[in-house]
Amino acid sequence: MKRKEINIFGTSFLDLLSGALAAVIILFIIVPKMSSEQQEALEEIERMNVQVEELSSLMEQLENSVPQDVYREIEQRLEQLQETISDLTSEVSNLQETLARVQSENEELTNELNRLSNVESELAQMRIENRQLQERIQELQDQQPQQDGQGISDGKVFGIDAKVGVVCFWRENVDVDLHVRNLATGQICNYSNKTTSFGNLNEDIQSRSDPDDDRFELFYQRDIVPGRYEISLVYYKGSSYANIEGYIVMNPGKRNQIKIPYRDLRMSQNGRIPIKIGILTISENAIDFQEY
Repeated sequence: MKRKEINIFGTSFLDLLSGALAAVIILFIIVPKMSSEQQEALEEIERMNVQVEELSSLMEQLENSVPQDVYREIEQRLEQLQETISDLTSEVSNLQETLARVQSENEELTNELNRLSNVESELAQMRIENRQLQERIQELQDQQPQQDGQGISDGKVFGIDAKVGVVCFWRENVDVDLHVRNLATGQICNYSNKTTSFGNLNEDIQSRSDPDDDRFELFYQRDIVPGRYEISLVYYKGSSYANIEGYIVMNPGKRNQIKIPYRDLRMSQNGRIPIKIGILTISENAIDFQEY
């Protein structure tokens, strides 16, 4: 009697094996994505585990019914399948941990970006407020006259509202005269001609009884008269030396003030001969002084 031939590749076995292999293929596609298919991958692994258990049970039934070499080959493939499932399970677990860590880091980065966005908004507001404050300070500074040197305050030279001033002062009890000559016309502004077309002399100081007397001689222009002017000093009378200081100023007390001191002089009676100090050049927006 012939031994009945056993077909080890029956429908049930082939279905199980095909299902397991298909699950492996699906996992290789789904697992790396780690997106919405993650739960499906885990469920597929569970189904594979069930199928492997069914295959193991079927293998026990086939062990004595098939040649040993065929059985060993099937057994090896089943072990490889189990190892693959184990590896995939481990990979899914690692990917889950990685995804959880990345999600946590992403939340932290999102929070940090939100914080930085708030900081940037605050900085932008601070820049606006700082600019407004600087503009206000500049506005106040423009309104506040400069306090710069003897005789200059509140936009005036020794109380005279003038655009340009030439000042000389001394403390000795002598008579010194300030002379300003218009080089274009030859006209001189001094003690004997205090009012001219290009400027005025404020006062002729002839003597001092008190060394602390702060009087001075001042040539001034209420409105700017451009031109070139020669500045001279004359020791008119006295019995001692005169130590003379002075300066030239434009826009006194303003932010665009220009102030030029000229050299100190020690004068004595010299026959009333003018000592030329230098040439003053006046333009609409500037002054220049060239000493002799």
